Amino acid sequence: MEVFLRREPIGVVAAIVPWNSQLFLSAVKLGPALAAGCTVVLKASEDGPAPLLEFARLVDAAGFPRGVVNIVTGFGEPAGRALTSHPKVARVAFTGGPATARQVVRNTAENLAHVTLELGGKSPVLVFADADLDSVSNAIIAGIFAATGQSCVAGSRLYVERPVHDRLVAILTEKAPLVASGVAAGVLMVFVMSLGYFVTPALLGGTSNMMLAELIAQLVQSLLNWGLAGAAALVLLVVTLAIYAVQFRYFGFGGSREAR
Repeated sequence: MEVFLRREPIGVVAAIVPWNSQLFLSAVKLGPALAAGCTVVLKASEDGPAPLLEFARLVDAAGFPRGVVNIVTGFGEPAGRALTSHPKVARVAFTGGPATARQVVRNTAENLAHVTLELGGKSPVLVFADADLDSVSNAIIAGIFAATGQSCVAGSRLYVERPVHDRLVAILTEKAPLVASGVAAGVLMVFVMSLGYFVTPALLGGTSNMMLAELIAQLVQSLLNWGLAGAAALVLLVVTLAIYAVQFRYFGFGGSREAR
């Protein structure tokens, strides 16, 4: 008797990513799937689909055959439901929050697709005795505080070899408050239009995605009140929103959302 093991592509993969770190999360889903010979339908976050739409241009420019990498947009209902329950989808790779993940699992009851859920975790950082502690401390702080900690790969656990434990703790104790204390650390105060001051770097809480929408509405109304129109208004709007985007992405807005 002879037994053969033949590795074949599983088929169509539905990949769903959240609003934050979209390109990174898309890459870690696309790479293995494409290497295995699968085709992929990648759903962008409804809160910020623009990066993946631009990524689609790069995919096309790179010469991928049409239909191998597909990018769709839309809300969970109906786009996400239709994608994860589609009879031709053989695997679903999802990164997001537990509530949405439960719905994804329910949807796959329709097509019996294999499901991979990445719902965040406690990513460990390991520090050994021969490490450059000053350099390592910077990496540790960046790993947990970057993007206000809204990352499923944030370094939220720290394991340190005993001989350097006390020294590293002392360094982190000295450096961490410089990130978290805002104005007390002598950071930059940025005034944006008539909407007030932004502090960077700082950690903000109690925020939501609707804050951005409200600020944009206020900004547009301010432009109208000032009598600005046409190209002048457009330029001012784009520049100001660019400032907002930097502030929100790195210093707190979106913090109350269940991103992963």
